[in-house]
Amino acid sequence: MEKYNEKDGRRFRDLMNHYADVKKDKKIQEELEGLTSELEKYIGKENLPNDSDFLGIYGRVLVNRFCIFDETMLTFGSGVFLAASIFDHACIPNCYVSFSGRRVQIRCLIDMQELAYDKLRISYIDPVASVTSRMEDLHNKWYFWCDCKTCADKERAEMENSVLCENRSCSRPIYIPESYSHKIPSIECPGCQESVDKERIKSYRQTVVFTKYHLAQMSEESPSLRDCLEILERQGDVLHPLNVWRVRTLDFAFNAAVHSGCWPLALEYGDKNYEGMRYYYGENHPTFALFLFKYGKAKIYLKDFQEGVSILEQAEPILKAGLGATHPVVVDQLVPTSLLANEDINICLQRRMAMNSKQEIRRGMHISQAA
Repeated sequence: MEKYNEKDGRRFRDLMNHYADVKKDKKIQEELEGLTSELEKYIGKENLPNDSDFLGIYGRVLVNRFCIFDETMLTFGSGVFLAASIFDHACIPNCYVSFSGRRVQIRCLIDMQELAYDKLRISYIDPVASVTSRMEDLHNKWYFWCDCKTCADKERAEMENSVLCENRSCSRPIYIPESYSHKIPSIECPGCQESVDKERIKSYRQTVVFTKYHLAQMSEESPSLRDCLEILERQGDVLHPLNVWRVRTLDFAFNAAVHSGCWPLALEYGDKNYEGMRYYYGENHPTFALFLFKYGKAKIYLKDFQEGVSILEQAEPILKAGLGATHPVVVDQLVPTSLLANEDINICLQRRMAMNSKQEIRRGMHISQAA
């Protein structure tokens, strides 16, 4: 049993297995057949549990596993953590999951008068997706329909699926329903009341389908910059800058540019996607802070030291709250990147003056205590 406080804990048998859902899932049944065949080779058929028990075990693992991240925040495996399995989902959570080696760490992102596990939430998915896509993803993988506040936010749902008004003096987001009958609806801009051309609506729907398909084929750990450029070209000026699929594509392109060391391009995508990332994650979410860290790094690498340091200073307290002050991202990446800005003589002098001031305060305290 793994305890999550002094009194309470969880055993493997306490985990939900969604037996009925897993049993009728054809894709999972195919996976199980392959897995059973492989296990028989290694441990022998006689050592396998019966079909019913095996399905229950696999179901528990399937719906309770965590993706494990390395020190650079890239996924390298998955595991089941019994105590951590008590946390339910919210698309915008109040807790954040990170890892120290194979040890899971879950930190609360808000102040609470008393610890109440039934009020703590982590996110099972990336919130940068439309409400329909998030719900379908959660139902397909965890077998429940999300009813969190984010999914019930009508204003956010409309922004997620928006086109840019063609009137350049307006440029308001215009909501396009995710689904409708074969007849294309008549839609007006809420700002200038101009009608949206039906061909533009049709083009929007086709572009979203194209975007979702190609992003799904891409690895989040190593996205293809070439494919991202193709998607962005297809999107053109149809999608609003805060359209969720535009934001998601730019985030993929931003990370692809960072991974390939193409810092001018990373900075371009960071500039374009700053507001989108802040909108969908919120200012105090560690994932937004990780974006800020890479964005600030691009600024510093391209010699915009003052702005880069300012962005890193914005990211640092959020990362410390979500990952911990000793996490490798903070200690081994953020701090050394910030020190590169000492190339700027003004920043270097400011830091030396601040360090001298701290030392004088410490000396004063030491003298006062000695007296």
